[in-house]
Amino acid sequence: MWIDSLSEFSDNQPIRHAGDVLCTKPLRVGKGDIGVGEPMWLFILIKEDFKVAGKASVQFILQTDEAEDFSSAQDVMSFGPMDGDSLKAGFKCASRLPIGLKAYLRVLYRVKTENDAAPTAGALSAALVLDIENRYAYPSGWRVHGGFAPQSNGTHIPSEDEDKRRSPQPPREEPKQPEAPKQPEDKAPEDDKPKLPPVHDKPKNPGGNPGPFDQKKAKLGA
Repeated sequence: MWIDSLSEFSDNQPIRHAGDVLCTKPLRVGKGDIGVGEPMWLFILIKEDFKVAGKASVQFILQTDEAEDFSSAQDVMSFGPMDGDSLKAGFKCASRLPIGLKAYLRVLYRVKTENDAAPTAGALSAALVLDIENRYAYPSGWRVHGGFAPQSNGTHIPSEDEDKRRSPQPPREEPKQPEAPKQPEDKAPEDDKPKLPPVHDKPKNPGGNPGPFDQKKAKLGA
């Protein structure tokens, strides 16, 4: 989340008296309604623990007006009152700006204490932002399912389920696939094999009359 210094109402502003405390930096947001269009957020962060004799509470109120001196200030949004652990450093709250805002904005901190005692410590920041962060930092070694109980020395105690998962497991045997039956070879029996006709010598002279070749052989004395 980014915070622009030009969009801050308070930057680590100390709170040292009870009653209504105004932010140190009112904002002029123009003539248009800043609540229309891209959503913007009012973000408030406690920077220092509030310390006061007795109980204390703080209410955060966003005000708007057309005049710079807020002569006709109008409350448009509020948080709280916050007390107890909400006034510890690191506590934050945020809400989207409503529609209907005027030219000037400021944040008023309404501090109530027992017997109007003045806080001896406490500071906060407030600003307009385009987005907010909403995350939680988990301790090292945290598991999504189940978590763990850390020891005082920071060591990690694995759970019973975790031990089972970490213990060596026997190798998994793959199921054997049944062998496919062998297909018989297509062999024709000896009797079924086709038989070729016998090869005979071509007769030299089937008609009985001597041919040209025989007459030549006779002349040569064969």
